[in-house]
Amino acid sequence: MVLRNGIKGQQKFGAECRRRLEEFAGSSPVILGGDFNIPMNPAVDVSSGREARDNTIRTISLIDRAGREGDPLCIMSIDAEKAFDRVHWEFISQTLEEIGLKENMLRRISALYSSPSAQVKVCGGDVTVSSSRPQLYDVKDLFSDPPLLSMERAATPLLGVPRYGVHVNGFLRRGADIFMWIARRSLTKPNYPESLTIWRPVESLRGPGVWETLLKECTEEACIPESLASTARPAGTVSYAYQQDDALYLECQFVFDLEVPESFQPRVGDGEVQEFYLWPLDKVTDAIATQEFKPNCALVVLDFLMRNGHINPDTEKFYTKFMENLHRPL
Repeated sequence: MVLRNGIKGQQKFGAECRRRLEEFAGSSPVILGGDFNIPMNPAVDVSSGREARDNTIRTISLIDRAGREGDPLCIMSIDAEKAFDRVHWEFISQTLEEIGLKENMLRRISALYSSPSAQVKVCGGDVTVSSSRPQLYDVKDLFSDPPLLSMERAATPLLGVPRYGVHVNGFLRRGADIFMWIARRSLTKPNYPESLTIWRPVESLRGPGVWETLLKECTEEACIPESLASTARPAGTVSYAYQQDDALYLECQFVFDLEVPESFQPRVGDGEVQEFYLWPLDKVTDAIATQEFKPNCALVVLDFLMRNGHINPDTEKFYTKFMENLHRPL
């Protein structure tokens, strides 16, 4: 068994996991990988000096040896960054209790993973920063500039750092009528669980560029083949600001429209959403005016409705206000 755990305070937890997994696997050798340390990247074990390629080589070698010697093999890898998005901590706690972890160990795990937070001094006062998962965010002057620095994403609103995302409007035409694909967020999402949304919002752009992110996320969330996702057309940006508690959120969404054929049916991919609906624009218009729709996604949909003439200046008295506030300078 190989346990990737370089922090002494977690050795008891690792030892207990090892024992339980060995009971589960019987005589099979067990390789336990992943991320037991919140600050670490699941693919890069900083404490041991290993990089992602080293773990890949090690895994391939172990699989090869098991095949040559005819030994059964159990490999477990935990992607903490994905798991943080949709884990039910009550269920996890009950599961760990069921396999026999002691109460003091359960309390430590809960403190580390269920609601990580930190106190930050802002203008002489304490502000609590909470995050469902640790995530670094690049700070830039302009979006196309190289990053000046990276900081915890949950702390960006405290300093008024603009955040960027990608939103894709999926729609189809039936004669003169337009129908829009709407998604319902997963119950396990830490923010706005089960809210309505467009089918592919990326709330925080990190790493790859806009186009690469669009192709990747369309495939992961709605199982949209790249050949179809690559036909998406840029439709500008939607930018807005809002205040929540002691934080100021400045956000800009790169918007794309993707027309799909009648035969296409999105499928749940990575668990970010639980189901999809194909609605006429009248029903979509009613939905974005309710609390059920995720607020920033409702703004993107409103922009789509206005660009396609479903909301027009002759019938909507707030048309110019909508247009101004959908494109606020940050």
